[in-house]
Amino acid sequence: MSYDSSSNTTNLIPIRFITLPFLARDPKAIEIVQVILENTLLRREKNMLDVDGKRIVELPLKEVRYRFLFSFSL
Repeated sequence: MSYDSSSNTTNLIPIRFITLPFLARDPKAIEIVQVILENTLLRREKNMLDVDGKRIVELPLKEVRYRFLFSFSL
């Protein structure tokens, strides 16, 4: 991967602090990427709704069965 240094300077911050260390296999780059992803990725929960009001995750109905065991003593 390469970049053009004559490009827009606002794009250099991610390249300088993330891309270049990552390409150089700097262990600190992994930590930086993890911190960024933790704050950007969302955790989906079963009760969350999308913009149309439908559940994001459709789960089947829970089925509970009771079984009784009898013990006979002699």
